[in-house]
Amino acid sequence: MIKREFQPDWVVHPWQNLKRFLETFNISQKELSLRIWMSEKHIVDIIKWNSPITPDTTLKLENVFPKDIAPASFWNNLQLNYDVNLARIRQKKFLIKDKEILSKFSYSDLVKNKVIDWFSSWEDKIVWLRNFFWVSELWNIWNVFWIAYRKTWNKNISWENLSAWLRYWDLESWKMKVNEFDKTKLKSCIDELKSLIDDVDFWEKIIKVCARCWIKVVFTPYITKTYVNWATRWIWENPVLQLNIRWKYADLFWFTFFHELWHILLHWKKEVFLEFDKWYADINVYKKEKEANIFASNTLIPSKEFEKFFNKWIFNTETISEFASKIWVNEWIIAWRLAYCTKNYSKYERYRQKLEIV
Repeated sequence: MIKREFQPDWVVHPWQNLKRFLETFNISQKELSLRIWMSEKHIVDIIKWNSPITPDTTLKLENVFPKDIAPASFWNNLQLNYDVNLARIRQKKFLIKDKEILSKFSYSDLVKNKVIDWFSSWEDKIVWLRNFFWVSELWNIWNVFWIAYRKTWNKNISWENLSAWLRYWDLESWKMKVNEFDKTKLKSCIDELKSLIDDVDFWEKIIKVCARCWIKVVFTPYITKTYVNWATRWIWENPVLQLNIRWKYADLFWFTFFHELWHILLHWKKEVFLEFDKWYADINVYKKEKEANIFASNTLIPSKEFEKFFNKWIFNTETISEFASKIWVNEWIIAWRLAYCTKNYSKYERYRQKLEIV
C-alpha cells in the first residue's frame, strides 16, 4: 500500500514565522532592515511573498535571533517546505492531466497478471504508475519508451499496456545476474539450444544456457490489447528476451525463439524488436524481420534438405514422418514449415503441439 504523506492544499510562507519573531522580540521591519543591512523594500517584498528567504538572509537572521531557537537551518527548512508544498499544489493540474492517460491502461488486466499493484483511488494509481515507470508525469512514458513504438498495421494496440508490459520485465531482468554478452559464445550454443526442443524441462534449461551466453530470458503473461508475442531488447550490456506464449504452440515458440536470437546476433544493440501479429509498415524493419525468419527456419530445418522435400510436393502423414526421421526433427516442425510455405495452416493443424510453461 502506498503511504501517502499529508499534502495540504494551502501553504504557509516563512514570513509568517518571521513576523511572529519580530513581534516576540519587539523588532520593527525598519529595525530589522538596519540590523541585517538589507533595504526595507526587500523586507517588504519578503512580507508580500514576492521574494524568498535566501540562504544569505538565513545566515543574517541566525545572528539577529537566538541561534538555539532559530538557526539558519530553521529558516532554510521553512523556505524549502514552502517551495515544495507550493510546487506540489501547482503539480495537481498534472495529476488531473494524468487521469486521462490512466484511463487508457487496462488496469484490471495488468493487476490480474501481476504487472502492477491494485489501488482503489485514481490518485494512488497515478502515483504508483509514476514510480513504476520512473517518470514525473505519465505522459513522459512516451519519451522513455518511444523506441519501442514502431509502426505496425495494427491500429488497436494499447501503447499504455505495452509500456507496462515492457517496464515490468525491465525491472525483473535486473534481478538476473549475468556477465557481459558474448556473441561467439551464443553462436556455439545454437545446437545445444536446438537439442532442448524435446526436453521436458526445456524452459529452465533455456534460461540456464542463455545465461551462460549472458542473455537474460524472462517469461511474461499476455496483456490485453498489446498484440505482442515477443520482445528483444538490450538493457545495459545484456540482451533480454521477453517471452510471451500467447498462442501456446510449440512450433511458434521455437521458431520465434531462434528468430529473436538472430536479432541479438546481427542487429544493432540499441534497437527494440517487438514481434506483433502483423508485418511492420517500416520497410527497414520488414527486411530485418525477414532475415530473422530465414535464420529461424534454417536453424530448425536445413534449407537444402527442406527444398528437396518441398519440391516433391507430396505432403501427407507418411512423407512428413519419413522426412522428419531423416533429418532428426519433430514432425510438427515439418508441418509448421509446410503450413508457413503453403499458407494452408488448417491442413496441418492436427500435427501442431501445444506448449505450456508453468
